[in-house]
Amino acid sequence: MANRRHGAYDHAEIQPLAEKIETVLVDEHPWLSAASFQGTLRSYAWAEAQIALVRSYLSKWPGGAVNGRGDVKPAAEYLERVERRAMELRRELLLSPKSQAALRVNAAGTGLDLAKAFAELDSGDAA
Repeated sequence: MANRRHGAYDHAEIQPLAEKIETVLVDEHPWLSAASFQGTLRSYAWAEAQIALVRSYLSKWPGGAVNGRGDVKPAAEYLERVERRAMELRRELLLSPKSQAALRVNAAGTGLDLAKAFAELDSGDAA
């Protein structure tokens, strides 16, 4: 078991998973297809793929994130860093609960029609 690797640094393991995550995100949140979101979306999908790989890896070890001496495994520390990055990107993509709530409050205060605004953004018609 000591030689097993999580794959979170391996492009060949990350890329297909990241592409699936990106596809699902755009299907569920159509505004993410706008060009202005593409770089951040790719980074977020990549981070989520890494998170999935490391979580899967840690779940197969006795003790999970902690080794037999009670020390946190390097993979668990890496997972924490990637999860923090994913959280930042989630906010930038308007996917966090807080950013969704703020968006709705701001839209309500200005009379902005969110559905129309996102449709314009998706079609490239936004000013």
